[in-house]
Amino acid sequence: MEEIEGIIILQDEIVTVNEIPVSKIFLNFNGKRVKLLLSCGTDTSYEFEGIADLFYYEGNQPYYRGTKYVNDFFIGPSDILEVLEKHTNELVKIKMMSYWESLV
Repeated sequence: MEEIEGIIILQDEIVTVNEIPVSKIFLNFNGKRVKLLLSCGTDTSYEFEGIADLFYYEGNQPYYRGTKYVNDFFIGPSDILEVLEKHTNELVKIKMMSYWESLV
């Protein structure tokens, strides 16, 4: 289980919490069946279940000046980064667990 709490900030079009890209935080759940609990502000919460599809790349590429960032974060058909972008500058709490952890 992984849990993080902080303010959602967009940095170079990358969704971050506590200055860490969200996709990077949960990358070890890629390809696993997961349950994600998301609390935003004081009255909004979400719950997602399904197979996690995460990707994060940070580095240099030919023909691109500077550091390039690419990331995706889906659970089933739901784009988690899109949901989080709606809550930019809000306090969020994100909790993700694998399917087996959620059964215990």
